[in-house]
Amino acid sequence: MDWYRITLSLQDIAQGGTSRLQDRFIRAWTQHDAPREMRMYALREKSRPATVFYFSPGCGEVILKHFLDYNPSACPSPEDEDLMLLVGHGEERKG
Repeated sequence: MDWYRITLSLQDIAQGGTSRLQDRFIRAWTQHDAPREMRMYALREKSRPATVFYFSPGCGEVILKHFLDYNPSACPSPEDEDLMLLVGHGEERKG
């Protein structure tokens, strides 16, 4: 199963993009009874002015159904230690 990522520019973030994205994910997460395998993370990119949001493999169906307007892309498991859990249960990252 793939991880997914969505990147928001500083302009998107300044216009409330982070809150909108996170709120939409929280709604989807709670509609699915807050499953342990669905998690949303954030990582501020050091190489450019953007924030990348990562979604665990358990989010695949939800991302592809409800977040296409954010242009999600499949990606390998993020390895950055600065990754911050935004939504989901706090156990270890897997996948």
